[in-house]
Amino acid sequence: MRLSKVNLFFSSGRGLLCAALLIVLLAASGCTARRSVQMEWMPVETNRNAGFLSYAVMWNPRHDRPSFDEARAADMATEKCLAWGFQYAEPAGSATECTRFSTDALSTCIRKERRLDFRCVNAVVAERR
Repeated sequence: MRLSKVNLFFSSGRGLLCAALLIVLLAASGCTARRSVQMEWMPVETNRNAGFLSYAVMWNPRHDRPSFDEARAADMATEKCLAWGFQYAEPAGSATECTRFSTDALSTCIRKERRLDFRCVNAVVAERR
C-alpha cells in the first residue's frame, strides 16, 4: 500500500501539530473580533445648584468598537439646563480613561469611559411684575 504525501505528512505528527495550531489560531481570531456598537450617553453626575452635568459612555475595548455622538450629549445637557432655568450648556471638559483593568497577569483594560462635562450658564432671571 502506497501512502500519499498528505497521509505521510499527517502520519509524521507534524501535520497534526500544524492542523491543531491552525484551529487554535482561527478560534482565537474569532473570539477577539471587535464589534461595532452604538453607545448611548448616560448622566453620571448632576448638580443643579452648581449648574454642572456630566455624561458618559462606557465600553469594553477588548470586544467593542464604540460609536457615539458628542453633539447628542451637548443637546441632552442643554435640555437639562433649560429645565433648571438656565439658557444653555457649555462644554467644561472631557476625558477618556480606563476605569477597570483585568485581574490577569496582563492587567489589560476591560472598561473604558468617555466622559463629557458641561456647565449651565446665563441663568434666566424671572421677570418682575
